[in-house]
Amino acid sequence: MNLANQPTCYVLLAAYNGERYIRSQILSILRQTGILVELYIFVDPSKDRTRSICESYSRKYSNVHTNFNDFSSGSAHANFYNIISSVSSKPIAASSYFAFSDQDDVWCRTKIISAINSLKSEECDGYSSNLTARQSNEKHHLIRKDLLPVKFDYLYESASAGCTYVLNYDLFYSFSKFLATHPEVRGVSHDWAVYAFARFSNFRWYYSSDSLIIYRQHDSNVAGANIGFSGLLRRLTGFFKWYRGQQSILYQLFHPSSDSQDCKYNLVFNMSRRKIHSLLLFVVKLFGIIR
Repeated sequence: MNLANQPTCYVLLAAYNGERYIRSQILSILRQTGILVELYIFVDPSKDRTRSICESYSRKYSNVHTNFNDFSSGSAHANFYNIISSVSSKPIAASSYFAFSDQDDVWCRTKIISAINSLKSEECDGYSSNLTARQSNEKHHLIRKDLLPVKFDYLYESASAGCTYVLNYDLFYSFSKFLATHPEVRGVSHDWAVYAFARFSNFRWYYSSDSLIIYRQHDSNVAGANIGFSGLLRRLTGFFKWYRGQQSILYQLFHPSSDSQDCKYNLVFNMSRRKIHSLLLFVVKLFGIIR
């Protein structure tokens, strides 16, 4: 494919204390095939060499753009919101695409172009996929995230880990405008918020069965993969720390009218794309832990 005809993808990477793995993550992004990459890295104040590593790549590659935050964002998703606001303020062609990146994964070379091709062929606006989780013991597990959606799943879960997402121009800029007028959404993980906004706003979402990312599984990103029943238990134990607060914000922003019987039925039986999760969420809902 002629370079002039290759689509451009803006990759947004939030970094903090990431010196151990961030080189391999950056290189796997720059080695994507079939696309032009513009990589934006926002680095929170770190105690390791993350800043100098990112500076070295921005000096070497003209398509690597770094920003060093003066103060800590407080969390990775808060930093992602900063990147979204910054990138959306730039003059960008309407044919462009956007992706989120963690700092410690490895992307297969065709990750982005495969997603773009799926968005085009399926006429969708947002994309997520399965992923292969690498745990601390170096074992690998395929994480299924390609289940069909149910009516109100977006109030209770995201589509997949945000590092699998690819968005087209319309969805990305629509969400950035929503972010500007509804700052309270910053209290929700960026990937879950994007998915909820997309579903509520009738954007089309594609759930791919591909797994083109090695996702490093550790305590700080346990919500993204949720491996099997043990992953669900970890998710349940985290309700009081993060889940209820985020779900409450989404409920206020995106909950449809609860007057109709159809709405009430779907909220009870279609909370999750996994039936067992939906059942457990219903039980938790009965005890008032979630809305």
